[in-house]
Amino acid sequence: MLIKQSKNIRYRILYSIAAIIIGAIILAIGLYFTFHPFAESSQADFGTGFMVGGGGSMVLVGLFLLVQALIALRDPKRLKEFEIKENDERSQAIIDKACKWTFLILAMGMTFASIIFAVLNFTVLITLVVCLWVAILIFAVSYLIVRHKM
Repeated sequence: MLIKQSKNIRYRILYSIAAIIIGAIILAIGLYFTFHPFAESSQADFGTGFMVGGGGSMVLVGLFLLVQALIALRDPKRLKEFEIKENDERSQAIIDKACKWTFLILAMGMTFASIIFAVLNFTVLITLVVCLWVAILIFAVSYLIVRHKM
């Protein structure tokens, strides 16, 4: 087996297992509150449904990615194909641009929504501003890390 090439897949396996564990915890919390409601409201119903759906989705996606990675580890041909796809500069450039545009659109959207909710709902305004600042902080930290590594 090609050790260097399988390193990326091993990380994918760890990420998949983490997603399965986190998803299972969220799913279990959602199911618990579905059968033992903490409040009688549409918000509580929405929250539990969101946890069940989100947790279940994380578990399924984690399982799918785990199986896909394990299959690639067992077959040298598929491992080589994975490595080629992983290191393809065109794909990396497309993902890079998509991430930049996504961050820009989200930041502009949250800023615009903050302006609107400044007069409509203070709680939503504070939530949007905190989310925007956390996103900017994550961007700054990740920028410094990537810049340091290159």
